[in-house]
Amino acid sequence: MAMTIQQAHELLMKEFTDFKTAHQTALDTAVRENGSSTTLLAEHKELLERMNTKLGELDEQYTQIQVRLNRPGSGGADPADGKHRAQTPEEKTFSQWTRKGSVPDIDTKLLSVGDDTQGGYTVPPTRVQTILQTLIQFSPIRELANVVTLSTGDTWEQPKEGATRFAASRSAETGSRAQTTAANLAMETVRAFWAYANPFATQQMLDDAGFNFDGWLDDRLGQAFAVMEGAEHIVGTGVGQAEGLLSDASITELQALPYGSQLVNSGNAAELTGDGIINLMTGLPEFYARNGMFIAKRQTFGAIRLLKDGMGQYLWQPGLSAGIPNQILGRPYREAIDMPAVAANAYALIYGDIRRAYTILDRQSMTMVRDPFTSKPNVELYTTWRSGGKPVLREAYVVQKVAA
Repeated sequence: MAMTIQQAHELLMKEFTDFKTAHQTALDTAVRENGSSTTLLAEHKELLERMNTKLGELDEQYTQIQVRLNRPGSGGADPADGKHRAQTPEEKTFSQWTRKGSVPDIDTKLLSVGDDTQGGYTVPPTRVQTILQTLIQFSPIRELANVVTLSTGDTWEQPKEGATRFAASRSAETGSRAQTTAANLAMETVRAFWAYANPFATQQMLDDAGFNFDGWLDDRLGQAFAVMEGAEHIVGTGVGQAEGLLSDASITELQALPYGSQLVNSGNAAELTGDGIINLMTGLPEFYARNGMFIAKRQTFGAIRLLKDGMGQYLWQPGLSAGIPNQILGRPYREAIDMPAVAANAYALIYGDIRRAYTILDRQSMTMVRDPFTSKPNVELYTTWRSGGKPVLREAYVVQKVAA
């Protein structure tokens, strides 16, 4: 039986309490045996690693339940299983076409929009939304960012203030009033690039009416696109692909923003520190801090769970009640597998208002070509899509560099 969010929260709280007790015991023993808390005894270090791993697993389980319950229209059920609603006529026809390669003439009109000369058809919008939902589960930036969908073209432009900002001045009641500095404008351009996925299926798999082929196909396509774009949203170069939050151009601009550098050192050449993370938070302009969120690798959050502030309080804290997200210094966080691991000179932690910072551009149509000939006995389901992304407001986030 599936675990409820209340049960998940209770397990998480119990494990965190046990973890804090074991960690404090390890620190006290290290001071007593070695005169310093920086070198833990081997048996204590091994125990803490096991407990931290389990705490991370419970943390992930608790977060996944929250995501499922917060999904629009889910009612607590996973919409990806396709059981919560009946298929539309377009979906039924599309499903028949992917399985058999043909449909009755009377149904061809349902697939005619975007008809491809190679024998492909536009994937029904409801199916595209299911695939995009899978992307959100695997690629957290998509859920957090501003997503723009185009029905035509592959470019989206957003004006923004350039390097010169508006200035104001005071004067006496009858004093002269000279012209003040006016901001200059710059244009951010986000482009959609071609992407494709080409999952194979055997004809027997397609013919088997008892097999949930639609769910399998949506899951395979969603994962294929998610793995690709998840990495691009973090470290993409912007050349033929999305530009990431940690691209070379992003790092360069973060060091020269009008408010000052938003590249903050951790305070240690090889590790994160509690003070460094606090400095990271305070390095974000107040306007964006109200929606601030941490992004890092799962193992990085495991390391953060060991850190304390100057008052001896752990930076990581579980939600105070069921349904409340776990937090770091009172702010939410999301795991991103493509973030760099903690290592010397790595950019291991992002904090900011990602919706303002990053824009994802999607082309509305997704086209599939069914090819039963090239890879017999497999059927290729060649699917193309156009999407892109770019940091459009880099002052809305700060980055932690592992450095002294």
